[in-house]
Amino acid sequence: MPLQTFLAVLAASLGFLAGLFFIVGIARLGALDIKRMASSGWGGFSRSLADSLATQRGEYLAGSMLLVLSFLLQVGSGLIPASVQPAFLYSAGVSAGMLFGVVAILVVGAVLLRSAVIRVTKAGIDGLVSKDAASHT
Repeated sequence: MPLQTFLAVLAASLGFLAGLFFIVGIARLGALDIKRMASSGWGGFSRSLADSLATQRGEYLAGSMLLVLSFLLQVGSGLIPASVQPAFLYSAGVSAGMLFGVVAILVVGAVLLRSAVIRVTKAGIDGLVSKDAASHT
């Protein structure tokens, strides 16, 4: 393996691991954590802060998953010999169409994941806030 390939695969591998840390970190930030961060020590609750944190959670999860996938593809591209050429990629038009299709599917998937994470996180926060309100009355 040439030094250039070794370094490229090493860099992509480190990027892959960094992306995994992003995923784990933001995935562990749940509704209860967000509720605590958006609550003051005097009993107040900031809905706008909670909504912002829930939205950031969804965006970070979707984005970091795409980041991890991109680094994984970079690692794979550095390890596959250049002589390997699938027949369906011989045509530039087919290759461009496949690239566009795959990217479009991944973007739609990421947007759907983002929306689902935001919706579920906000619902969890709402449940916790309602439970607290019921216990204080």
